[in-house]
Amino acid sequence: MVRRDRPPRPYAGNVMPIRPELRHLYTGPEWAAARKRILERARGRCEQCGKPAGATVFTYTWQTWYCDQFPFGRAKRYHMVWARVNGRGWRDQFGKVLPKTYWPAKGLPRRIRVQLGVAHVDPAGEFLDDSNMRAWCTWCHLHHDQPQHKLSRSSRKDAGRPLLQESA
Repeated sequence: MVRRDRPPRPYAGNVMPIRPELRHLYTGPEWAAARKRILERARGRCEQCGKPAGATVFTYTWQTWYCDQFPFGRAKRYHMVWARVNGRGWRDQFGKVLPKTYWPAKGLPRRIRVQLGVAHVDPAGEFLDDSNMRAWCTWCHLHHDQPQHKLSRSSRKDAGRPLLQESA
């Protein structure tokens, strides 16, 4: 059954949402070999939270605020818990089993299918070094890259605003 109420997905198939000028880094045989090594090392699980690849799980995600230095140190903290379909308990974003009485949030959980991807822990580090790469599920990968995404998004937005450009 095809759902007509949603627009088509922008990335179909195995295309990665990577800028065109960097895409050549992820297409060669070296990258394919490194990706295969990292996924084999992970043994079919996210190396951060432990979600099994290809499994259907229920997840809750939410955010809280915390203050390091009131009133200027206010920042968001993101949380995620997950459970396998017909599973015995909830796990947090680090893979720890939570108490049976724990109910993470209001509402119903989302049902998702886990996909693993290979990510760089330190983008400035060695590109194909195994110690700099992890097999992460989508949530863990996006959560890790969030500061970098925020910075690149703000620079792209500022580039389109002439008042924020430096005058020559």
